[in-house]
Amino acid sequence: MLEDAVDLLEDEVLENAMLEDEVLEDKYFYFYGITESILYFFRKLSERKATQHIATQRNVTKQNISLGSENLQSQIVLNGRTAGDIEGNVTYISSNGSAVNDLCTVSQEMLTYVETFTVEEREWSDHMPLVISLKLQCEIQQNTERKLLPTLKWKDANRVQYSKKLKENIRTKLQNKTHLDLSDLTDVILKSTPKIRKCKGFYTKKSKWYNFRCFVAKKKAKHLLRKYRRTESSATRANYLEANKKYKDVCLKSKAEYYRNLETRINTIKNGKEWWKLVKELRNRPLINEVRIAPNEFKTHFENLLNHTQTAKDVHYAPNFIEIDELDKPIMVGEILQVLKKAKDGKAPGLDRIPYEFYKNANTEFLEQLAKAYNQMYDSGRADSSSEPSIIFPIHKKGDSSVITNYRGVAFMNTKAKILMGVLNERLSSWVENNNIMSEYQAGFRKNYSTVDNLYNLTSII
Repeated sequence: MLEDAVDLLEDEVLENAMLEDEVLEDKYFYFYGITESILYFFRKLSERKATQHIATQRNVTKQNISLGSENLQSQIVLNGRTAGDIEGNVTYISSNGSAVNDLCTVSQEMLTYVETFTVEEREWSDHMPLVISLKLQCEIQQNTERKLLPTLKWKDANRVQYSKKLKENIRTKLQNKTHLDLSDLTDVILKSTPKIRKCKGFYTKKSKWYNFRCFVAKKKAKHLLRKYRRTESSATRANYLEANKKYKDVCLKSKAEYYRNLETRINTIKNGKEWWKLVKELRNRPLINEVRIAPNEFKTHFENLLNHTQTAKDVHYAPNFIEIDELDKPIMVGEILQVLKKAKDGKAPGLDRIPYEFYKNANTEFLEQLAKAYNQMYDSGRADSSSEPSIIFPIHKKGDSSVITNYRGVAFMNTKAKILMGVLNERLSSWVENNNIMSEYQAGFRKNYSTVDNLYNLTSII
């Protein structure tokens, strides 16, 4: 009775999901995540009660298996006699019936290394995958690399709530401090960001055409497969085969629809950006293939590359103090807004994983505190420690991918450091142009200038 109640509840969840439109995907996942938590508890109870009953129903021969070959007769069958598959789960399910058609055998010498053997679930094929885990003595290398936190995802729907939380968290911080530094402001953003719900039912795209309907159809087939393996009911087997067929049909339709839409997208491309975005999507290749370089080797390589050993003696020189108001005046909120206005969305963040969108949508109170933190750094001449670290991503440029010198490092800085650099760059650029500091012949990296002009002048003179 208990397993029937569990199955009815899960059936209802999946049937409702099949009727939902794809736009209600988030709503379904929230409901499904809660339901899965309830189902998990009851399913474990039902499996415990069902195991003893099923073991007597299974018709898996555990002794005197005739393999038909003298070489194979010395092998030991793991099905139905090994931890993980004591019940002897069926390995083949079709409209003709089900059976243990696929056997896993090992020699007596190898048997001592076998830890578990399991027959896993697979919806697409009639045959279930056999998985064997071995007990092997090996030296495990300690992984000292630091894992990155996931990038914060901005949603326009959360703008009002985000602004309200920013104001509350800033006031809470200022109760114990006279001013906030960049580390405090980072903490304020993280606390003000709405939490992302993590549901057990959330799916990852296996292919570009794989969508929510494929996911739900697969869950339905998997649910019925698990139910059939537990009950061995012929009616459940028929339902599973029908659901499995529907899953394949849904996937084939989704794949065909994706490529039809792809043709439309190609025909409606308006600029180079859209074209290269589509090329990147279709290229479908890993960033680096078969890298045999350990993370620590990359770390050492870039440390040596970016921190040369100094051979010359230090030159002690104190220039005359010169103060230029245009360059040395306090940083204003308007300058920060000017930089944020030019910043593009979707750019890769640094180690704190906060992209531009969270600064662009911040309220005035937050930007005022950010300007104060910049001015404190500017006046003291010391950078905040939280703005210093960057992520160096190695990009393979040419040659053998196992040779470390064939990689170029690209640094991803924290957004708060990029904003400050943007403010200083705007000041310097304006001051240089307004005071004619640069020569007229300096055409590279200047607004409204191009090296093409210099090439034209040179070829005209020649």
